[in-house]
Amino acid sequence: MRTLFSRVLLFVLVGVALFAVIRTLDGPGESDALVSFGRAIDLEHVEHRGFVVERPVRLAIHAVGSFETDSVLAALAWIVQRDSGKVVWQMDPSNVERGRGTLATATDTLRVEPGVYDAYFTSHGDPLIRPESSEGGSFFERLGSILSPDGRLWRGDAERWRFRIAVADLADQEAARRLSWDERDPEDNLWVPEGLVWQSGPVRNNKTSDFLFEVTAPTILRVQSTGEVVNGQARDTGFVMRLGARDTLWTLTDAPSTWAGGSLKNRTAEGTLPLDPGIYRAGYRTDRRHAYDHW
Repeated sequence: MRTLFSRVLLFVLVGVALFAVIRTLDGPGESDALVSFGRAIDLEHVEHRGFVVERPVRLAIHAVGSFETDSVLAALAWIVQRDSGKVVWQMDPSNVERGRGTLATATDTLRVEPGVYDAYFTSHGDPLIRPESSEGGSFFERLGSILSPDGRLWRGDAERWRFRIAVADLADQEAARRLSWDERDPEDNLWVPEGLVWQSGPVRNNKTSDFLFEVTAPTILRVQSTGEVVNGQARDTGFVMRLGARDTLWTLTDAPSTWAGGSLKNRTAEGTLPLDPGIYRAGYRTDRRHAYDHW
C-alpha cells in the first residue's frame, strides 16, 4: 500500500514539475522586457507599468486580450505618452487577430520618441457595450448570450491574457529602461510643461478640484482634459469659467476628442481658449460613477 501511495505521490510531483516547466516556457522571456503582464491578470483589474525611452527606438509589442462583441474588446492593452496624455498604441478590433473563442492577439512594432510612457492592460469589459439578447447579431454573439447570460463569455480567457513590450533591436537595449517604483505612478510624477498655470491631477469620485487665476492682458490658454463622455454629455471633465458668471467657457466636449484608453466613453481633448482680462476659475469635476483608479 505504501509503495502504491509513493508511486502516486511521485507521479503527482512529476506532473506538477512538468506543468511548472511548461508555464515557464510559455510565451516570451521576461528579462529583456520593458513591460510584461501575464499569468496574474485578474478580472476587473487594471495593470500598469511605466518605462522611459532615451532616444528614438522601435518597440516590439505582443498582447493577448478578449473580444466582448465582434466590434469591441473587453480585455485590452494600450500605451500612453505621459507628457501629452496621448494614446500612442492600442489594441482594437482592426489590429488584432481573432483566436479561438473570444481571444484577440496583437503582434506589432512601434517607433517611439524619447519620453516617458505608461503601459496599461484592463480586464473590466466595456460598460457601454452589452449584448441585449441572444436574438440577432453574429453567431459568436448569440452563442455568447446562451453560454454567458451577462454577455461576459470572455472572462474564461483570463489565464491567457498577456502584454509584453521590449526593444525590437538588441543594439538599442540601453536606450530604454523600466521605471522604478518611485517613478512609475503618473499621479506622483505629473508632467509640468513650460508655462503651466494649473493642473488637477487625478480626481476621485464625486469631487471637484479647482483653481482661481487672474488674466491681466488678453491671452490665449491651452487647455487639455481627459474624462468620460456619454451620449455627448461630459460626465467627468475639466472646465474654465469666468468668476461670477454662470456660463462655462470650456469643457471636454468643446474640442475634438480622441479615445483615452479603456472604455469607449473615456475621451481626451485639448484646445485653445482666448481670455480677456479678469478673474477665472479652472477646475475638474467628476460624478458618482467616476471610476478612479479603475479606468
